[in-house]
Amino acid sequence: MRYSFTVSTKILRNPLRYGIRHTLRRHEEGSSVLWGGEEFTDRLEDFFEKCEETPAEILEIWGLDHEEIALVLERIGAGVKELTLLLQDGDTAPLSFCTSLTKLSLIYGGQTLELWDVTKNTALEILSVEATDCTSLLGFERLAGSGIRELKLYSGGCSLLRPLAATVEDLSPLTKMPNLAKLELHLARGEDPISQLRVLATLTGLEELHLDEDAFSFAQFCWLAAKLPQVRGIGGISNFYPDRPRDTTMMKIDGWDVPDLDIDRENEIHERYAREKAAQAERDTPPQ
Repeated sequence: MRYSFTVSTKILRNPLRYGIRHTLRRHEEGSSVLWGGEEFTDRLEDFFEKCEETPAEILEIWGLDHEEIALVLERIGAGVKELTLLLQDGDTAPLSFCTSLTKLSLIYGGQTLELWDVTKNTALEILSVEATDCTSLLGFERLAGSGIRELKLYSGGCSLLRPLAATVEDLSPLTKMPNLAKLELHLARGEDPISQLRVLATLTGLEELHLDEDAFSFAQFCWLAAKLPQVRGIGGISNFYPDRPRDTTMMKIDGWDVPDLDIDRENEIHERYAREKAAQAERDTPPQ
């Protein structure tokens, strides 16, 4: 097996300083090399020796299998502050070795992803999970009790994030994350959106909440915005009443769009809108 690794500096903030970034890659037979400044080796021990000389605060791991990832994180994970990890399978248990980790970016292309006991990573503040083809997200309850401040779940995309094919019906673990301030939750629509909304409405400590535009109906988004008036991000949606055209420029929930009815009476919201639209159409009809 052939590996390559690089050592470089990266500017860190709070406080502003330089940190050491290590990148470790696995090269399959015949694969092309596109990165400069790499050292090549057939032994992971050579990489570990480099880490003893210059400990890795920031670590990127690409293409390693589960056993190799477990070995690397067991050997040097305790000192890593920021980690970007491309998973080859859905087992995230080795991440418990990263006891000093503050920021984690997981990238996974398989169908089943199981979260580890995140409470073991007591320093973790930012967790981003990009699971392109995930249809089953397990272990969501293991987020409860963690100190995560920012949580992001999605399947890909840049400016417009795509939802996971998997969904999480029980969002109650989010209520047991006392430091959670920013939540970006891009999941497939659940079977019981009302129960999900009721959980989200209790997250009064949030500063930002970004949801997939098709997760709820427009009236449901409006209800949630009314329950969390201090939270930014809820208003940026493009899933309107069925009567309205899709607006790709997005729209801010405001004014009469915020209903005063309970979420269980959503049909009344739609009926009231239909009556108002019909009345407006009658007023706009010129006399014969």
